[in-house]
Amino acid sequence: MLVATPAAAAPTCVDLLAGKVFRCQVTTSFGRTFEDCYRFAAPGTRSPELDLVTDLVDDRFGCACQPRGTLKRPVFGVTKAFTCSGGGTSGLFTLTLAAKVAGKNQKTKIRGGRGTNDAGDSFLFQCVVDPACQVAGAEP
Repeated sequence: MLVATPAAAAPTCVDLLAGKVFRCQVTTSFGRTFEDCYRFAAPGTRSPELDLVTDLVDDRFGCACQPRGTLKRPVFGVTKAFTCSGGGTSGLFTLTLAAKVAGKNQKTKIRGGRGTNDAGDSFLFQCVVDPACQVAGAEP
């Protein structure tokens, strides 16, 4: 006799990012390319879903999996795409990041990353898992 087992739920952005550290390559609209480390924690203290701390930005960003669906049939918290937003402790800087997570475990990658800040600068980024990531001169 065959017994149907329910399909496992697909991993969400929280499942794929929580507790991981990523080494990220960032290219900016103002002609700079640099490396940063993105550290994710769930549950977060800024967001109930997920927080992001980077080595180069002095702030904690609140993150959530991006919604899908329609206004009449919204679906929240189930995608691999995520958005993070926050402002620097100076209060003069805000940043919004969005990207999609691919892979799993130590092969997890962040692809198609895009960001903007309140000065109108834009950023592209991609990341790979690197638990030892630390930017020179930055404190983890």
